[in-house]
Amino acid sequence: MKYREYLRKVEVLTREAIVDIHNACYNKAISALWFAIEAILRAILNYYKQSIPSRSGAVIAKTIILMRNLGQDERELGGLGIASMLYTLRNEVDHKWMVADEKNMRRALQYVRRILQILRKLYMVEFPI
Repeated sequence: MKYREYLRKVEVLTREAIVDIHNACYNKAISALWFAIEAILRAILNYYKQSIPSRSGAVIAKTIILMRNLGQDERELGGLGIASMLYTLRNEVDHKWMVADEKNMRRALQYVRRILQILRKLYMVEFPI
């Protein structure tokens, strides 16, 4: 997948998450939000011509390493670890016992907002979420 295709995927997943949130489909919304963030991280790796791991945790780690190698602020990079928390929440909702409620949804949105705040600051771009 190419950089622009990843960003297109982010737009689609974000739009779906918004619809799901308005319809109280929190499980689906949390999944869509995670996959939108994952697509952004994959877009960053693709942009810098890095190989893209198949596992989500590896995508997070490799993005942080890449950004560190590019000289990004360590304090901001530490905040990107919150992507792992969003992934864990998504995994619990999709594969384990948890059924998401409004509280879980608010937590997921908090994670997404923080991740995007960091990425916007580091890259000086607007992401479509």
